Amino acid sequence: LSRFSDAPGAFNFRLLATHTIENSTNLFGVVTDRVGETGGTGSPDWMGTLFLGYSVGGFQGNVTTRYISSGVLNALYIDPSDEGYATATQNTINDNSVDSVVYFNLNASYSFGQDGRFQVFGQVNNLLNEEPPSAPQLQFPSNPVYFDLVGRSYRAGIRFEF
Repeated sequence: LSRFSDAPGAFNFRLLATHTIENSTNLFGVVTDRVGETGGTGSPDWMGTLFLGYSVGGFQGNVTTRYISSGVLNALYIDPSDEGYATATQNTINDNSVDSVVYFNLNASYSFGQDGRFQVFGQVNNLLNEEPPSAPQLQFPSNPVYFDLVGRSYRAGIRFEF
């Protein structure tokens, strides 16, 4: 960031990443590893969040990027790309894949007044209106734990102290 040393204000960034190595259950001696199962009760192989921010005076702006890796709908299902697939086999499915996704969120605020007691803020979640990958649940079209089911949303307001 030395290139920005002459720029007014401050830049900040933070990267958080999670790599799940194992997420196994043992049910009566049958071990099922649910790493990469983003459609059910498992966990993604990789997840990451990148925060980029800039502040100067009373202004503060942030861009947040979230990544969820591709996976499978259910670790117990097999599809035509798996070894041993046959239409008569138990737990077969036409497509067991769940696509990866990247979301961008934008936040900005401006503080003013005596000691910055007033603040105007705005937020746009899912800035590019990215649709969630198809990963049907009982009551949801995708997994609400990992994926944005709402689409682009806006929030704005004023905060104040007294």
